[in-house]
Amino acid sequence: MCDDNEDTLEYLEVLLRRAGHVVYTATGHGDLMPLINSVRPDLLLCDIYLPGRNGFQIAEQLRAQGEHIPIVFMTAFDTSLYRAYAQQVEHAPCITKPFDGDKLLRQIESTLQTHVQEHAFVA
Repeated sequence: MCDDNEDTLEYLEVLLRRAGHVVYTATGHGDLMPLINSVRPDLLLCDIYLPGRNGFQIAEQLRAQGEHIPIVFMTAFDTSLYRAYAQQVEHAPCITKPFDGDKLLRQIESTLQTHVQEHAFVA
């Protein structure tokens, strides 16, 4: 998970751990990329506005590296432009802060399930 707001990271870390998820946190691109390379997460929960590279740029970099990590974007700005870009270009959901914890958990589970179904091996 990547967000430059420590309060948001702390809230999400507690929420996700209580739901049974293993959580790793980063505050920006510089922390995130080495973490992704070493941990290989099942999903990336990523703020759009970050210092250095934004969430969309991070997603582009991951794709360029051949990574197929599902992403759920977060933003404090509820605009249709961000949602449209996330859905149409990144093929990822975008949730608005502050968010309902239960709704966020449902979105994460749905995104993980969709990713598994899209990448299932058929013999």
